[in-house]
Amino acid sequence: IVLLLFIGVKGRMIRSRAKRFNKYKEVLAGREFCDIKELAQAVDRRYEFVVKDLKYMIERRWFLQAHVDTQDKYLFLTDIMYEQYTLVVPKINM
Repeated sequence: IVLLLFIGVKGRMIRSRAKRFNKYKEVLAGREFCDIKELAQAVDRRYEFVVKDLKYMIERRWFLQAHVDTQDKYLFLTDIMYEQYTLVVPKINM
């Protein structure tokens, strides 16, 4: 019984994450970057939760080229956009 309960809970977690992933894709709609706060609002979750969720998805390659910036503020969906951001941000902070 415990094993069935565990499988049920794990399955629910996976389905929930997949639904959030689809919602993230819907909000992103072809954009190359997005403020993570916007994604948190879209899925009605805390900002910190969404940051962890996105990092989990990136590690497991749900987003193939995605990056979260060092301040956990933006999600970049392409390597090129992230590289451009990293080139510009240090100059702004000087």
